[in-house]
Amino acid sequence: MTEQGLTVWAESPEEARIFIDKANNNGFRHYISSIFVAKRSPKNRSNNYVDGEYYCTSNDPTNIQVYTRVIVAPQAIIDLVQWCTCDIMISRGTLPIAVIEDTTHMVRMNVYQRVPRLFRAAILGVPAICLQGTRGLDFSMRGDCWGMPN
Repeated sequence: MTEQGLTVWAESPEEARIFIDKANNNGFRHYISSIFVAKRSPKNRSNNYVDGEYYCTSNDPTNIQVYTRVIVAPQAIIDLVQWCTCDIMISRGTLPIAVIEDTTHMVRMNVYQRVPRLFRAAILGVPAICLQGTRGLDFSMRGDCWGMPN
């Protein structure tokens, strides 16, 4: 890990790509020095991240390639994922500075799946952000009105 920039810890390469693309498109100009992913692909899904195992990548935010080399994350990152891996965690060195859950690109996002991830971050004192979209929802249906004020 390079100490000079931010490190992105992502659930998957796709989560990293989505986050970095959205962040850059919205004015995020911080240097990302390292990108690590918990799961290499939808076909290769495991929970080895609980023990701190993350795959190294090309560290190229525009073309993230995942390698077979595995590193062990800092203990503070391992502590964050004991209940479930987060979509995105950002650290500076070994210090986590934010957890991000993003479901703006999904239809029928599972809000309750996000709760343990956000609670775990809160318990550990790491700011957590949940980005919720409304794409694909039908607000005339009771089940899709969960996010609407009364």
